[in-house]
Amino acid sequence: MSNEAQTYAARVKVGDITAKFVLSRLADRADERFSCFPSVPLLAAEAEKSERVVQRALALLRTLRLVSDRETKRADGSQGANRYYLHGPWDNYAGTGVPFPEIVTPKEKRSALWASRPVEGQFRDGTAAAVAVADDQEAAAVLAAAAAAAVEEANTAAETRREKARNARKAQATDISAGQHGVTCTSPHPVTCTSPHPVTPTSPLEPSGETPTTNHSPVPPSVSDPSARANAGSDGQTDGGEVDQQNRQQSGEPGAGSEAATAPAAPVASGAVASPVTPLPPVASEGVALLIEAARRYERATLPGELLHQLGLHVEGLLAGGWSWSQLMPQITAPLPPKEEVKKTDPTLIAARIRKLPMSPGHEGAPVPAPRPAAPAPAPARFHGCPGLDGQCEAPVSVPGQLCRACRTPCAAGCGEPARPGRGDGLCAPCGGQRDEQALPSCTACGERPATRRSGLCNPCHRAHEDQEQAQQGGHAPGDIDPQEAFAALLGTVDEYAPAYAAQQDVQAPF
Repeated sequence: MSNEAQTYAARVKVGDITAKFVLSRLADRADERFSCFPSVPLLAAEAEKSERVVQRALALLRTLRLVSDRETKRADGSQGANRYYLHGPWDNYAGTGVPFPEIVTPKEKRSALWASRPVEGQFRDGTAAAVAVADDQEAAAVLAAAAAAAVEEANTAAETRREKARNARKAQATDISAGQHGVTCTSPHPVTCTSPHPVTPTSPLEPSGETPTTNHSPVPPSVSDPSARANAGSDGQTDGGEVDQQNRQQSGEPGAGSEAATAPAAPVASGAVASPVTPLPPVASEGVALLIEAARRYERATLPGELLHQLGLHVEGLLAGGWSWSQLMPQITAPLPPKEEVKKTDPTLIAARIRKLPMSPGHEGAPVPAPRPAAPAPAPARFHGCPGLDGQCEAPVSVPGQLCRACRTPCAAGCGEPARPGRGDGLCAPCGGQRDEQALPSCTACGERPATRRSGLCNPCHRAHEDQEQAQQGGHAPGDIDPQEAFAALLGTVDEYAPAYAAQQDVQAPF
């Protein structure tokens, strides 16, 4: 395969899609001499065309001087596959010196377009330059009048904007001055409450539905609900909230016994009308109170603010579904696994535990789900070696004794051996090697064996040529040296150094 031939085959302009494909297949098979010898049936099978269409494509390539071919003869005189030679910059375009036409990519088209200077047209009609070029005095006067009108309109618009800005600043100054006296003039509701809303402090674990009242409310201050007017005595005195406190103590809810102290309302400023008082949101719900109590009992059950609010709503739903505090508390405060054994945080584990609870409990409460056991690892797939090629293939197969796909394909020459994978001609290794050797030219020295070397010689002639070159350079030919004389010379060299080595060992020995 030649990368240079493939790149040039992709850029050269052919004009026929089949011929372009055949040229690319020839470039893919090109060797170091930019030649190859595929058969016409093989090219037809790859192009999915008939042999006649491929032959016409090869004829077109020869006409365009992109390819040249010559016939080959086998040893028995039969005709073999033609050898095709590709032409291009490597052989000076078949010796002509004239480059072949090439395609122009979209990027090259854009580059050429951007490199060229654009052609400028005439000035747009009605512009100052067009009027000046035409030397039309009447049109020039019209343009001057239009420009003056445009300038006047722009000045008027700017003055209008400045006037609006001045009015806005005056209105803002008026609002500030009125606000200092406790009245807001530009508000939709011309009333401002100058005193803070009365706040009723409640327990952080107890939901509060109380509405702050002012001094003119007919309900006594100690009564937290307007519906409790019936509990007030005829003398204007109240029961002191004893009924509400007893109800909380009997229900066992948290925060029982906490007293509601109502702060007296501040007087309204003179000249201002009191605005309707908005009730304050509850401090905590029952679900949030349960989660806070769980965090007090088990430190790792502590939840952040947003998650605490979301899970509090979920716990309220569980309480409405029939769960009780005594059933939910063990589910939430059950011990978590050690932190070094899990990758999730404690709030995530607590949230998952709460969300997995059913909406209604069983007779004995829902148990804490056990951790899911890990799935067993799948058994490794077993493969067996292919027995083809006398047991040397060893390609993986699923059934013992079964041949692989390559070994099941017989040789196209009919020798009985399996075809070699990767060969496009469907031959086995011996038949393919024999066919390749037959396709090679003969040795230039002996003329009998195929020329397997780039020098045009076969292997024996190439070795003989190298030996001859070494002899000419002053060396000895392989047949000029007697093996026995060379071995005796080697022994003499060892005997020459033997006494000195022995004396050195005697000096170094300490005994």
